[in-house]
Amino acid sequence: MGDAIATDFATGELKKIDLSQSELVNSQGELVVIPNFKLKSTVLKHLYKKSNIQTHSFTVKSGSRTTDEIYQIALSCPYISANQKIDVQRINKQEVVVKASVLDGVFLDRVEGYFARV
Repeated sequence: MGDAIATDFATGELKKIDLSQSELVNSQGELVVIPNFKLKSTVLKHLYKKSNIQTHSFTVKSGSRTTDEIYQIALSCPYISANQKIDVQRINKQEVVVKASVLDGVFLDRVEGYFARV
């Protein structure tokens, strides 16, 4: 509860979960009551997760790659949250800094390893 979710029929902050229905408040402040069977049969997006998401900076050897190419590489990393902002800034001809949200701090070494391999 308290997390922002989106379905194909409603978007908002999840306020209550009961056995037969759930409630969320949309951006207009309206209370939306959703039968749980509808939630089980739809695509559910977790827009952001308040816990575990942390932003970190990674210095990456870019070689001849552009910042857009590095952005796409970061977007493909399985340990980086793709629904959070990813920022790529060039610091010199051979290096960029990637600022991204990591799903959990235990994955920091894996993100470093991912960037070292690509």
